[in-house]
Amino acid sequence: MARWWIITLTLFTFSLSTGYAHDTRVGDTIPLKETMRAKGAVLVFSPSVACAGCMVELREIAERCGTLSVPIVVYIRSGRFSPSWLQLKKQCPNIELVDDELGVYADLYRMRVAPMLIVVGGSGKVLAKGVPGATSLDLGEVIAMIGSPEMRGPSDVFYGPAEYHAVFDGVVRLALPDTIGPDPWAEMRVRFHRESGNILFYNCFLPFEMYLLDSTGRLIDQWMAAPNLGARRSKNPLMVWFSEKADSILMLDIDPLTLSNYVYWYWRANNSITNVSDIDQIESSLNQAAAYNPTSGIIILGLRNDSVPTFTWKQDPSTFAMYSGGSFRFAGRRPTWYEGKTLPSLTNIEVSTSGEFYWTMNSFSGVLTRYSIRTGDSSEISCRLPSVYHADPMPWLKLMLDSTELIRDPRTRYSEADGLMMDQESGLVAITHFVPIEHLTGVAPHSARDWTRVAVVLDMKTGKVRSITEFPFGVTPLRMHRGRFLCRVVKEGTNRELHWYRQSIAVE
Repeated sequence: MARWWIITLTLFTFSLSTGYAHDTRVGDTIPLKETMRAKGAVLVFSPSVACAGCMVELREIAERCGTLSVPIVVYIRSGRFSPSWLQLKKQCPNIELVDDELGVYADLYRMRVAPMLIVVGGSGKVLAKGVPGATSLDLGEVIAMIGSPEMRGPSDVFYGPAEYHAVFDGVVRLALPDTIGPDPWAEMRVRFHRESGNILFYNCFLPFEMYLLDSTGRLIDQWMAAPNLGARRSKNPLMVWFSEKADSILMLDIDPLTLSNYVYWYWRANNSITNVSDIDQIESSLNQAAAYNPTSGIIILGLRNDSVPTFTWKQDPSTFAMYSGGSFRFAGRRPTWYEGKTLPSLTNIEVSTSGEFYWTMNSFSGVLTRYSIRTGDSSEISCRLPSVYHADPMPWLKLMLDSTELIRDPRTRYSEADGLMMDQESGLVAITHFVPIEHLTGVAPHSARDWTRVAVVLDMKTGKVRSITEFPFGVTPLRMHRGRFLCRVVKEGTNRELHWYRQSIAVE
């Protein structure tokens, strides 16, 4: 250790004569690669030969980075890596070794002293700095800093005004088995139990892989569900509701052979199903949108108002049906826009329930309609994004010259509502929207992922707007609970996480 003090003192003395006043300090901001913005990074600058003294601490730091998927990059002032570096790479595969023989990266990050380690947040702010193996580096501080909110909070990328930005409010670290694969979002869905805070992961085909987690992401239980559906087949089943311990689960499914819709209860205790109900008596097709009220035992099913095989738009005024174990009740009416023309259902209809309130939303135009089960009446609430987010480039075309039907122009990019969620505890309902980044930046997108999400939060009873909340790029809200949003994160290095975000304080 004394040897390292001598080396460090010598290097620092040399740096004073070569412009140390311009060296990077804690609190400075440095340039950062896009792949490092999600969780920050640990950057190490080393001479060609590494010593045993720093390897012990670097190994511990690398293991911490590997656990949290934080990038760790070592820039070496040599084109040939020494055996000690190769051995460390073998022990810690998450370490990236970079040839910096010409000192390009050292100059970019203003690092004139080597060895040196810095911890940098997603915003590029340097949070910690020191020489590995020497007392100038507080190992405990570095370990605590890696993966902390200080690293991740500023890394969120927004495109709209600051007053609309969602506020990061914590991480749900998923304790999922490795058998799911590196990206559980590829084939898995997530449901949130608002009373207990439990989270259920499942795949959308038979047999079901079920993973029950608590509110922190700790794995409570896992099992394989293979219920016998008899002559029916399963295609993309939707989990509508599950009990606290997931001992009973309500599913909505479609038979791909007959295109018939049906609902059933799955019972975990004996891997059985009950009350398989064929609901084809509804002429309009179900569109995999449903909600369940456990108090009343009623399932609310969102309807499409078109006939897919013939592409005929039906004029049935019902927008959703309430199902109670064999009987249906239709409620609501189809809103009309654009000089009295009935809007064809070209996209999903979302439904949600909370207490005595039932809401449906047609995502075609972003107009929300609220329904009260007490009276059966419906009232329309126009829910529009602020102009900064709303892109509406006149996307209407006629099907044919002699047709009265309208469709969207596929050549245009537009903001579109796509989700509906309710929170009984806070009395709020949120409508989420896709907003093209091109509309916010003026730069043409390069992929289908060049969209950001925005939520309009309203009072459940009055429909008054409470806030407009923009989520960071790559963040998708899944559920709302007590004014917070549970979101999945699909960004570099964060594929196995759920995040909590709070609403912005901005009100329309």
